[in-house]
Amino acid sequence: MRFLDQLWRVEVLAVAALAVCAILFGGYAGYVRPGAGSVVLGYTLRAGLPLAILWFAPAYTLLRRNQRVTWTRLLSIGVLPGAVAMFWQVNLGAAYVVGGSLLAVLTHLGAQRWLGDATDDPHDEEERRRRPTLFK
Repeated sequence: MRFLDQLWRVEVLAVAALAVCAILFGGYAGYVRPGAGSVVLGYTLRAGLPLAILWFAPAYTLLRRNQRVTWTRLLSIGVLPGAVAMFWQVNLGAAYVVGGSLLAVLTHLGAQRWLGDATDDPHDEEERRRRPTLFK
């Protein structure tokens, strides 16, 4: 699979994982303080979308492409923006750390489930039929 094909598929999975994170954060904020859920949901999507598309998806795709994905590396690329944000504001950085690690885990699990191995031969019909896929 070409790098750009794999990159846009990982970006779709990362945005879907970000939506799940935003719903969880918004639900928790709405539970703790009624009325704050929609604000947190919108902020999470607005702040997380550039990071998911421009930082996480390309880094994860490079690791996946070179078959170097480990849980340590995966969580490192998810947590790094939050660790940097902690220098400016600790609470915001902590939220980025939690959201980034959740985004990393959900994206990786989705990629394992729906994208298969990074080195799959796109012409192997038997492998393609055997694996469930989101993308045709």
